[in-house]
Amino acid sequence: KKQKIPLVINLSTISVQRNFGFKIRENSFNIDNTLLAITKSVGEKLFQLSGINCINLRLPGILVRNSKNLNRPWLFKIINDLKNQKKVKIFNMNKKFNSLVDTFEIFNFIKFCLIKNINEQGNFNLSASGNIQLGKIINFLKVSSKSKSLIKKYRSSEKKSSEISLIKIRKILKYN
Repeated sequence: KKQKIPLVINLSTISVQRNFGFKIRENSFNIDNTLLAITKSVGEKLFQLSGINCINLRLPGILVRNSKNLNRPWLFKIINDLKNQKKVKIFNMNKKFNSLVDTFEIFNFIKFCLIKNINEQGNFNLSASGNIQLGKIINFLKVSSKSKSLIKKYRSSEKKSSEISLIKIRKILKYN
């Protein structure tokens, strides 16, 4: 007996889209020219064409407990550098930032989809819901860890920062 799969949640990446200092929206066709972005984009498209109910959940840096890789996401590297009193290099200290999500939030989203019997398809971003200045995060981490590390600030124009839009996931799925 064949059973219909009610929903597939494909864990994808925000890195599918080119980052030029704008708000990253789910339906942009501005795919980055990297192997990761291209292969993830193809995977998303294959799910869409398959007829399977699929949410392509685009995720930024994922915070996990007890990670062995101190460089991913980059915030772990900063925390480690602060603990070890190393110089920390940061760009866009005054820009609004929400490009992180933790494993608990991903779990809560999957649970939400199952409980609400979500029957939608498409690309959806999931990230931290509140935007905060990156400098405030770094200063909080520095004070909390009692670090004496030097924080080297790059000019904002050297690298552009993007804010992840959560409009679609809130409006269509009603997920906050």
